[in-house]
Amino acid sequence: MTFTAQDHEQRRKGIGCSELASLFGFNKYQTPIQLKQLKRGEIEPEEAGDAALYGLRFEAPVRKWIEDTHQIKIHHDDEEVFRARSCPLFAHLDGYHKIDSIYLTKAWIIDEIKIPTFWTFGAYGEEGTDKLPDRHLLQVAGQVLCVEESGH
Repeated sequence: MTFTAQDHEQRRKGIGCSELASLFGFNKYQTPIQLKQLKRGEIEPEEAGDAALYGLRFEAPVRKWIEDTHQIKIHHDDEEVFRARSCPLFAHLDGYHKIDSIYLTKAWIIDEIKIPTFWTFGAYGEEGTDKLPDRHLLQVAGQVLCVEESGH
């Protein structure tokens, strides 16, 4: 996903779930003050760094691998935005898939794809465990709120 000037303008109107780490001080690349300045238009958005571009480059093949490995269909739409009603939070999801459940009426699973590098690999647990960096936990918690409040 590449961001146009219009996309950056829309992002200034709220807080993206991936920005929650900055808001709460868990992002070593952006402080809460810098996030505030960005939202007010006092500073220009920076171009995506190598790590972000690396992740974006491999997101689609990893999504396909997950679908094939787990025999699921992941819904993905770069244009789809989920907005919370109770706060200025919004989410662009890497994907989501439906599960069959007799216990849940809305049985959707959010798929947040992260591509660990050599330096970050140890921050994640084995498949099926819940070990992940706090910044990603915040992001997914925000996504859950946005999806739930959007009525999806």
